[in-house]
Amino acid sequence: MDTYICDTSALRYWSTPPLVASIMAGEAERASELGFSSSDQLEQVRTRALLESPLVTAFQNNGRQWARTGCHSRAISDIAAPLAHSIDFPVKVLARRREEQRNSARIQTNLWTGELPPDAFYYIGEDIHIAMPEFALLQVTKRESLGSCLVLASALCGTYAEFSAPPSIARHLESLHARGTKIPSVDGWKPFFVGGRLSSLWQRPPLATPESISSMAIQASHARGSKKLQLIADLVIPDAASQFETKAGLLLGLPLAYGGFGHSGLVHNQKIDLQKSSQSLSNKRCCYCDLYWPEGIDVECQSKMAHDNETSFLSDSERTTALLNEGITVLPLTYAQLANPERMDDFAQTLAKLRGIVPPKRTEKQMRKANELRKALFG
Repeated sequence: MDTYICDTSALRYWSTPPLVASIMAGEAERASELGFSSSDQLEQVRTRALLESPLVTAFQNNGRQWARTGCHSRAISDIAAPLAHSIDFPVKVLARRREEQRNSARIQTNLWTGELPPDAFYYIGEDIHIAMPEFALLQVTKRESLGSCLVLASALCGTYAEFSAPPSIARHLESLHARGTKIPSVDGWKPFFVGGRLSSLWQRPPLATPESISSMAIQASHARGSKKLQLIADLVIPDAASQFETKAGLLLGLPLAYGGFGHSGLVHNQKIDLQKSSQSLSNKRCCYCDLYWPEGIDVECQSKMAHDNETSFLSDSERTTALLNEGITVLPLTYAQLANPERMDDFAQTLAKLRGIVPPKRTEKQMRKANELRKALFG
């Protein structure tokens, strides 16, 4: 019987950098391509990373217990090494019949008795299938709030992933970074470093689009959660480059009815081609605006990751001057402002003035929605 990994376990899989997955798969023939001096060095790092994996440790220490928990556990144990840091516990798998439901501390089954959408799963080998991001998101919609689902959707449609690499792999990448060696980019994924240390933020191509989410909602129109998934497709703003941008975009851009400030027209990371004088001011041919409105307003998320040294500060200042020369107003936003309801209210009012609009006053129902959204974003 094939095993179908789904729900948040599948989302975790898709959030794993391919570089990490390739190392854990022990692809010795790609050692140099993956940043290792030899296949032996790759195997040393991989071996240490396996010992750092709760998934692998559980299979090693409780092999007989796992064998008794059913075919899904045995199938996952066969591929535990490549998945060592791609999924965690409990592993969520799809049950196609009620008699297949068997939950434990390690395996949790999600019942799906209807017809599966044609684009629901991706085969990774060894009789293991992984839910595509859109189908996994559909499963999450059944129990999570709209705000929480929009955070997930924004990340899927964005250009970033949050992933904490195992210590052994992190040390290897940090040593490459310290020597000035280019970090391998596998499938377009690139890590961010802060003060020489590997951060949890990775840059990557989008895993989904509003259109692909909408397509899944249509394919699964018979399923519970499909209408909510379609609403998510309608509301999500693609191309956010960090969780900071995701939260700022949702708070500012969502309609009042869904808890936002109703600043419609928002585009994440709008490309601005600079004229010659602006290029001279910034030493750049183009700039990207974190949150951009067509009135020529750029809200810039002031994260420590992008602004942790003097060089970054000078680059930001030059960039701001160049955008001003293009007629674009730059409005900095700090995380402290974003996380504080009163300060964010004032910020939204300032943005409204710059856009030349008068924001409507929220109703009591809209205030409740705003509080619900904040709870989803900040806990």
